[in-house]
Amino acid sequence: MPNLCSPERVPRYRLHKRTGQAVVTIHGRHIYLGKYRTAASREAYRRTIAEFVQHGGKLNPARHAATVTPYRRAPR
Repeated sequence: MPNLCSPERVPRYRLHKRTGQAVVTIHGRHIYLGKYRTAASREAYRRTIAEFVQHGGKLNPARHAATVTPYRRAPR
């Protein structure tokens, strides 16, 4: 039986009702793709799934990671 997030079981393209956006959930992370049922959101879904399958059921962390820059005060 394939794992829930294995390349054999591709995550679904679906509607996030609150925002009206297309979303795909991989390993508990919601990846918003743009307005639901648009060509742009479907293309973003295809790219995300191709990356998911290419990396053996994992996402490229560099593409989907957020970075935080610490706040620094200006010198006085």
